[in-house]
Amino acid sequence: MGFMDLFKPLLGPILEPILRMIPDPNARKEAQEKIEASLVDAGNAAMAAQAAINQAEASNPNVFVSGWRPSVGWVCSAGLAWEFVLKPLATWAFVLAGHPLIDAPNLDTNELMGLITAMLGLAGYRTFEGVKGVKRK
Repeated sequence: MGFMDLFKPLLGPILEPILRMIPDPNARKEAQEKIEASLVDAGNAAMAAQAAINQAEASNPNVFVSGWRPSVGWVCSAGLAWEFVLKPLATWAFVLAGHPLIDAPNLDTNELMGLITAMLGLAGYRTFEGVKGVKRK
């Protein structure tokens, strides 16, 4: 799946009416190819900038810079692992062993997913700061 495949459903309704205004089919196709190439270039540039930021964060000796994302990621991963793998398996194992059904704690997966998407969104914001040259050291 390419970069454009991700954004076609979002950009299609915006670009199609604009491209329809170009009467010449060859010029319309050329304009569409240029737009798609520009979007792919922009996506690649954003991914490269994020990779550079990730590298800088990971190599920082300060644990509050290099360690925050992994710690949040591990907490979220552990929570999702508990909710979707460990808790069902533990419940199943207890029942098979003849123990009464346990009422294991439920984690609010909506909150976990919100935290994960917020963390990933913050990474995108840091990329934007890096591209604009306003990122703090």
